[in-house]
Amino acid sequence: MKVIDTKSAIIGILVTLLLLAIYGFRTETDELGHLVVKSITVEDDRGVIMGYLGNGYLQTYNQFGEPTLFVGTGKDGGGYLRAYNGNGDESAYVGTGRLGGGYIRTYNNSGKETSYLGTGSDNSGQLRIYNKEGETRSYLGDGYIQAYNQYGERTIFLGTGTSG
Repeated sequence: MKVIDTKSAIIGILVTLLLLAIYGFRTETDELGHLVVKSITVEDDRGVIMGYLGNGYLQTYNQFGEPTLFVGTGKDGGGYLRAYNGNGDESAYVGTGRLGGGYIRTYNNSGKETSYLGTGSDNSGQLRIYNKEGETRSYLGDGYIQAYNQYGERTIFLGTGTSG
């Protein structure tokens, strides 16, 4: 009769427990449950970072490493989203302004603002449209509409002024 030494028995028990821990206690869905990490970085096959989640924001990148999307929290505590074109230039912004009102801004390929829809400094809603140089061409808000010519001169005012 062969005698199994204590060391071999302990190793056998530990290997069995390890296999049970890895394979035996899994749920049917392979769900990881509650996962806590400080950050997650996603890379492609070449090691190019495609996404990052951590420090209160989510950032995605294209195959050239240029940013494509940013979702996070601003310095004032409000949330915002920035979208970028294929060159990494900002093309849209949706978020909270300094005074707490929400707004949307769009930009052309030259980085000039082309539209604004949101809350103004007077807490009223407004829509502004800009030309390719970022100059105001029309405004709608607070009970009136304005239009401007190519020289920046107001050509139309329809509505009531602030005094009624």
